[in-house]
Amino acid sequence: MLLLKNHPIILITYLFLLVISLNYRGSAHNTKIDSLKTLLESLPKDTAYVRICNTLSWEYRNTNPDSGIYYGKISLDLIGPPGSPAGGSALHASAYSFLASNYLAKGDFPEAVKFYSRSMEIRSRNLNKAKEDGNERAIYESKKGIASVKNNLGIIFWQQGSYAKALLNFKQSLHLYKVIGERSAIISSIIGNIGSIYHSQGDYEPALKLYFIALKIRQKLDDKRGIAHAYNNIGNVYWSQGMLPLALDYLLKGLKTAEETGDLAIMASANGNIGLVYSQQNSPAEALGYFLKCLEIQEMMSDKHGMAGSFNNIGSIYWDMDSVATARNYYLKSLSVCTELNDSFGIAQALNNLGSVFTAEKNFARGMEYQEQALKIYKNIGDKKGISYALDDIGELFINKGEPLNAIPFLNQSLSLCIELGLIPERVNTYYLLFAADSATGNIAGAFDHYKLYIQWKDSLINEENTKRIVRLESKYEWDKKETRIKTENEKERVIAVAESRRQKIIILFTVVALLFTLFIALLVYRNFVRTKKFNRVITFQKEIIEKQKQDITDSIEYAGNIQRAMLPSIEEMKLSLSDFFILYLPKAIVSGDFYWIAQPPQPPEGGKLANAPALSADSQLPPSGGRGAVLLAVCDCTGHGVPGAFMSMLCNALLNESVSDKGIKSPELIFEEVRRGIVTALKQKGRIGETKDGMDAVLISLHPDSYREGNGQENTGTVNHPVPAVHCQLVCANNPLYLIRNGTLTEFKPDRFPVGIYEGEIKPFALQEVELQKGDMLYAFSDGYEDQLGGEKQKKFKSDKLKNLLVSISDKNTEDQKRLLEKTFREWKGENEQTDDVTLIGIRI
Repeated sequence: MLLLKNHPIILITYLFLLVISLNYRGSAHNTKIDSLKTLLESLPKDTAYVRICNTLSWEYRNTNPDSGIYYGKISLDLIGPPGSPAGGSALHASAYSFLASNYLAKGDFPEAVKFYSRSMEIRSRNLNKAKEDGNERAIYESKKGIASVKNNLGIIFWQQGSYAKALLNFKQSLHLYKVIGERSAIISSIIGNIGSIYHSQGDYEPALKLYFIALKIRQKLDDKRGIAHAYNNIGNVYWSQGMLPLALDYLLKGLKTAEETGDLAIMASANGNIGLVYSQQNSPAEALGYFLKCLEIQEMMSDKHGMAGSFNNIGSIYWDMDSVATARNYYLKSLSVCTELNDSFGIAQALNNLGSVFTAEKNFARGMEYQEQALKIYKNIGDKKGISYALDDIGELFINKGEPLNAIPFLNQSLSLCIELGLIPERVNTYYLLFAADSATGNIAGAFDHYKLYIQWKDSLINEENTKRIVRLESKYEWDKKETRIKTENEKERVIAVAESRRQKIIILFTVVALLFTLFIALLVYRNFVRTKKFNRVITFQKEIIEKQKQDITDSIEYAGNIQRAMLPSIEEMKLSLSDFFILYLPKAIVSGDFYWIAQPPQPPEGGKLANAPALSADSQLPPSGGRGAVLLAVCDCTGHGVPGAFMSMLCNALLNESVSDKGIKSPELIFEEVRRGIVTALKQKGRIGETKDGMDAVLISLHPDSYREGNGQENTGTVNHPVPAVHCQLVCANNPLYLIRNGTLTEFKPDRFPVGIYEGEIKPFALQEVELQKGDMLYAFSDGYEDQLGGEKQKKFKSDKLKNLLVSISDKNTEDQKRLLEKTFREWKGENEQTDDVTLIGIRI
């Protein structure tokens, strides 16, 4: 697959064939269901009718379990109670099993267990009767059916966190399959299930051993699907152990094998698991890419259960990237799908995640509401592992809320479940939360004990078997020591005599051993000294190379910064168009994603128009002005900061110049439209999900300084009202507002809630706003860097309200003093913190 990145034609061909394959498979599945339903309409309600209902119940289990339950119940109604002619038959047992499979798909574990148990009762009775009759075929079918049910019960108990019950059912199923000589593929599958139990309990060594046994069986059978599944399981264990390179190696093997066979389910699973590896490597972009591939395949398969899980994973990635709103949206999508499927287990997981979102946002009431709903569902379906998670989350909520005493009962309940189920990673987390709760309540002794247990069990995750061996050796050592002390007391006289005679030999031997040991230590120290010296030389050489590379990069960026600053209009250029203004420009790094821009649209020759200028409507022309033309001023905040932001700023600057100078566009909203088209074209943006949405947030104002207005703009000289020059202003705001302060009153011009660039949803035109400015008015255009800066005593954002109050308080001062006060306030607020973003703020006095 790595080769495809360098061969676009091969990649496009591969994706085309994949889509055709997925669509064909999905349509084939739907065609089979439609054919069965059509056939059902033409049949009498006899045994054949029941068999088709059973088949439909089975086919619907992964796509629409409610429909599967519907046909399963029709089948049971037609079969009748156990005493009816078909009651107690193998067909009856199968109907119960298929119905249970649909409840399992919905996450309704109690109903699934109920119907699997009924299927088991019928099969057990049939087995006893077959043994009495000596019917070998019936014995085989009954044992096979019982083995299948026990395997499914094991899966349910595993998902509920009842690992002991799950392990018992898996082992009983494995034994029965071996007794009847079932094919090795099923044996391998159950061995993998047993491995999953050990994996869930944190027993990684036996889990790996069983997974490799399953892999070996699949390889002998040349079972590609089974091989891919085994690779997936092995990769998951290595992921759980934090051995990410090994995990990625096996997961990629699994993905490749699944792609060779076109197995969509394994392809989706492998992509999702690879996403988890990159997530643990703190590579959210790569993780998100694999999660989206997983989701795409699941959507093509109409695998709604898988889609719900992917929505959760994608939400978690956005949560890690602090995109809380996006994370919440994906959690809500997961909740919606699970609600549609009536998947109790999935609903509980989604509610848990949403509860954590609200807890992190300090919305404790809403967080508790969601966590309590999740806990109730886990209890209803008997998922002890889920109950433990929910109890931990509630305890953590109380700790964050400042009520640690309320957290402790929930955490103790969770700890009891962890101990009962053998959940080692979860037990470690609970010990840490108990330590945090005890610390907050001042229970120093309890905090110390829980912290020791936290460290002890955390270490046990690394090597639990060694810990057990150490405990056994320590016990044996204590017993041996006690026994030796008793014997020593009984034979004290003899021991003293023997010791005296051997004393000299021991001293000599000890001296020789000590000398040899000292010599050995000296050799080790010398060898380490030589190695360290060599290693230090290598480090010094590498350090010099890195410092040289760093200096070269810094020099290049500083040179780029000089180029970028040269593109900004100079103060002298600004003064040609504006008489009284200030510019506060504080880049976060050497180069910046912020820039400011000024221009005066060129006037077309008499009776003509500029070259390259598109035909414009009357609305796009500026109002008539006097001798001096309109002045265009923009303050722009491009996507990103540093080098990426600088690239965007240079592109957007060039597009602004091209729109005005080359194409002769004058009206601000049309300039932004033209710049947006230029960005989309230059970056080849299509508006797809997951695509980078580069662009800029900006304010563009057009000032017409020589236009005269009557009324508010008149000056009363006592005799005649003379017109006073009033500046007509047109403006467009994309995501950032513009402030006007007149006589101490601030007016905010609200922005369009979308950037200059592509974005998700319907592309809308920019709204043109207009205002008449008076002498003494102050205009402020800015990026969001000032108000987003973290600082102050509570390390919070400066925020827009504080900025508004500050601007109102200084608006009557001269522009130089305003700039000085704004910069001083910003630096005092920031303190020792790193600057959050590029800062640009321009003030203009009319």
